[in-house]
Amino acid sequence: MSGVIGFADALALVRLRAKLMEDAYPRSFGMLAILGLNEREVAEVIAASGADA
Repeated sequence: MSGVIGFADALALVRLRAKLMEDAYPRSFGMLAILGLNEREVAEVIAASGADA
C-alpha cells in the first residue's frame, strides 16, 4: 500500500493524532509499554501512583 498518501500528509496525520491524544489527557498522562510485569503487579503500581485504572 506504499504511496497511498504522501509524506507531508502522513506527518500531518501524526501531528493531529499527537494533539488529540494530548487533549484527551491534559494532566501530563501518556501512553507507555509495560514489560515484565503481570496483571497483579501492574495493578499494584497503578494503585501506588494514585492514578485511576
